[in-house]
Amino acid sequence: MVFDYVDGAAESERSLRASVEAFDRVTFRPRVLRDVGTVSTSTDVLGRRLILS
Repeated sequence: MVFDYVDGAAESERSLRASVEAFDRVTFRPRVLRDVGTVSTSTDVLGRRLILS
């Protein structure tokens, strides 16, 4: 019963429709053939620079 509720959305399927519309607004921009000769694995977390190795 729970699976059917989640899988089939509920009643008027408003949340399902909203999710589909939100996903349709997402644009993927793949970046292919980029120079990866100098790649940094560092990142900022809570204002501090972390260097991942």
